[in-house]
Amino acid sequence: MRRPTTACPNESAMIHGAHGYERTTIDVDILITAQGLEAAHHSLDGRGYLPVFPGSKSLRDTETGVRIEFLVSGGYPGDGKPKPVTFPDPSRTSVEIDGIRYANLPALIKMKLASGMTHGG
Repeated sequence: MRRPTTACPNESAMIHGAHGYERTTIDVDILITAQGLEAAHHSLDGRGYLPVFPGSKSLRDTETGVRIEFLVSGGYPGDGKPKPVTFPDPSRTSVEIDGIRYANLPALIKMKLASGMTHGG
């Protein structure tokens, strides 16, 4: 029996590569549930990863300096301000490619378009 999906890489370059399109990046975005975020910090903080600043959702790999951004399902892409699109639940919008779960292409496109939106309120 497979464990429920609480996180999947959402880094565009990783997803593009998994779907056959090459792109380079310097950070990693991980689509994750609030429960998964708590578990990730519990497992990783101080074990080669440190918060970017006290209380940050993001971590930094202490060896490589790569920043790991956690995109929490239900949160808003881009500036974090309310908009019609929220980060989806990774268990509902991911696809397995070569043993790794990635955001599927429709979810990736929706998140990328939403990250460019601004709230004019």
